[in-house]
Amino acid sequence: MIINYQQLVAQIASSSIIDELTACDPANYSIKAIQRLRKRHSAEFVSLALHIAESRNRANRKFPDSEKLCFTPELLEQASAHPVAMHRAELLSGFGTILDLGCAAGGDLTRFAMVGSQVVGLERDELPAALAQHNLAQLGLSGEVLNAEFPCELPEFDVLFADPQRREKGRGPSGSKRRWDPAEFSPRPKDLRPLLSCKAWAIKWGPGLDLDHQTLSAEGALLEGMSRDEYELQVVSWNGQVREALFIGGEAKQSDLTAVVITGPIDDYIVHKFIGIETAAPTITEPADYLYDPDGSLLRTNLLNSFASENGMNIIAEEIAYLTSDAKVDSPFLTRFKRLDSIEMSLPKLQTALNNLDAGSVIIRKRGYPEEPEEIRKRLSLAGTAELTVLLHRSGNKHIAHICEKET
Repeated sequence: MIINYQQLVAQIASSSIIDELTACDPANYSIKAIQRLRKRHSAEFVSLALHIAESRNRANRKFPDSEKLCFTPELLEQASAHPVAMHRAELLSGFGTILDLGCAAGGDLTRFAMVGSQVVGLERDELPAALAQHNLAQLGLSGEVLNAEFPCELPEFDVLFADPQRREKGRGPSGSKRRWDPAEFSPRPKDLRPLLSCKAWAIKWGPGLDLDHQTLSAEGALLEGMSRDEYELQVVSWNGQVREALFIGGEAKQSDLTAVVITGPIDDYIVHKFIGIETAAPTITEPADYLYDPDGSLLRTNLLNSFASENGMNIIAEEIAYLTSDAKVDSPFLTRFKRLDSIEMSLPKLQTALNNLDAGSVIIRKRGYPEEPEEIRKRLSLAGTAELTVLLHRSGNKHIAHICEKET
């Protein structure tokens, strides 16, 4: 059966069914309720409406205008959160028409249009393409969405944005398996590479993938043949979680390495940047009064050493990312702790140290330590009132525990 998804999405959006369904907990959708809906609507109508309603109930975690947007659960999961997408949209604004290659349901496409860019989206699957066109219209934004599979004849554009599909599509509107080999992404890196001669471009990349220049510039890779100064690597974090790596080129490139931390809620956020170069590690010292756990954006860009040197900080062990200083350093790139005690790690010693500090609850963080924090926590008995943090790490052939108070 051929389904006209543009028509189906329009019919669902113009009915009251989404409001009816979003007023209920998806876990409480009963078979009888669904059967009643199917007496009034087609099975395809009801199935898609249920998926849109399920997504609507969660979309406010990512989009401040979620009540106007339509996604399926899988498409919502893949969409960038509003602060991250808006940061990217600002980076690419002012260079001309943006082609969003593989625009899915238009989460990024709508953000590009919000900052005043002319936009065109290309999407191979009919349902996401229909949702993207609908979402543009619902927000009063202009733009065109083309339903075609790349490689194909492309519309005219000045700026390229692509978020290669890293999931193997599963059955139905939700369910998929993540791919880890870039050669299996869609579009493939070798097909994207010829497009990077445009005026400006940005390619979203998984932050957990290999970001090494030699790997990325090798034959058949995304940046084949490029020198390191031809593109910028940004790693973007939002509220303590690394969200994406971004390769930026053409006129949009502003530096070589940039760590980005976005703080705040989806509708009132602040963008912080640290631009630096790869440098040698700072001096290893004994832990001072303050310890710091750096944001992952510094680690994935290899800017931790540059950041530490610029802020007068040292490291406490070789190849361990915890930083230390005698004076307080305030930065959105750091979580700061006041060090209360340091011990060579063993469970009895840790229990004694926590008892002496009146610990009632504890958060355990680790770097280079073999055991999982939750397993350690289960074996501790805490009866005090203080809320403390334990930083565990390897130091040579030993393991060290620092008992701290987290500072805001």
